Amino acid sequence: MFMNTNNKKTWTKFQLFMQLGLSYLFLVSVGLAAIASASFNYSLSRFDQSFHYFSQQLIAFILCGVMIVLITFIKLPKKYSRMRNYKFLESDKVLVVIYLISIVLLILVPIIGEERNGAKRWIFGMQPSEFIKISYILYAAKLMSKLDKEDTNNLFSLVKKYWPNFVFLAMLPALIILQSDLGTIIHYAWIFISMIVLSKFRFRDIFGTAAIVFSSAIPFALTEGYRMKRIGEWWDGIKINGIGGGYQVEQSVIGMGNGGLLGTGYGNGVQKYQWLPEIHTDFIFASIGEEWGFLACCLILFAFILMFTSGITMAIKIKDSFPKYVTIGIISYIVAQAIMNLYVITGIVPVKGIPLPFISYGRSSLISLSICIGLLFNILRFAELE
Repeated sequence: MFMNTNNKKTWTKFQLFMQLGLSYLFLVSVGLAAIASASFNYSLSRFDQSFHYFSQQLIAFILCGVMIVLITFIKLPKKYSRMRNYKFLESDKVLVVIYLISIVLLILVPIIGEERNGAKRWIFGMQPSEFIKISYILYAAKLMSKLDKEDTNNLFSLVKKYWPNFVFLAMLPALIILQSDLGTIIHYAWIFISMIVLSKFRFRDIFGTAAIVFSSAIPFALTEGYRMKRIGEWWDGIKINGIGGGYQVEQSVIGMGNGGLLGTGYGNGVQKYQWLPEIHTDFIFASIGEEWGFLACCLILFAFILMFTSGITMAIKIKDSFPKYVTIGIISYIVAQAIMNLYVITGIVPVKGIPLPFISYGRSSLISLSICIGLLFNILRFAELE
């Protein structure tokens, strides 16, 4: 028997929902288990309790689950019903308000922000730059959907026409530059380029835009002394032993090498005993490789690949431009962050503080990413597929 068109679309939505949902639950569950093991010694020495970081991440995950359910399934009174649909976020007025709030938050960070490890990026224990990525994705998606409606496929001519919108879009990255956060700037660039790559524009325009955006980060990277120091350590490591990144990366690679195929056993890793400081954050994958082994690392990579392919499939099948570009933005946000983290811990690129999505300790990152997953579920529920 053959399914009719509506049944096929419903089945496709169900498949995508299950793939995204199971990938999300698997990655977060792995993260919670890994944080419990990797952080207990550091947590005990700092807070006199073994599971401080685990409990904080678990509370954040519970809140995330509630948010995802609210974003995806909650029913509102009839007069507010349109607010439960992603189309509410497509309104120019709503997007401008959200974007302006994000700009204000970034302005406040240097003024009232909390300083940690030499960087002032936190307000009330949360990192606004993580949540502001969502604002950036939404506004960029709206701008790209406007460009899609134009008859021409000449990107640069449309940049001239919509230059105020592009200037407004660039305000968030410009303020991030003032916080000396190069990793986030690269992240923003990756998100926007991903949207352009999957658009209707000419290849030469796409290539030119990518070259301009990424080359603009080079002088920014060379203006801070500590960045040059990191680049120097990375290059020295490559020349000496083929591993770039200095002490942290060297210990990370040693830990993963010790794990072998099946790992040393849960809780049996030694790198967490101050060999690799704060291993439960950006270098959590090294702890997983040491204790759980190469096969577990492959399963994690498979979960990210499944999430990526599901998101791309969604984007291709969605009819309307705005939800399509939101989906592309969210998936590129997740995948770019995962790739950059894995590149750092293996010494492929210089060290930069970038958490592994859903797995590294970090409440701001987990909540922001979970909101993105909730948006994808909402789009799956309400968007029309081809």
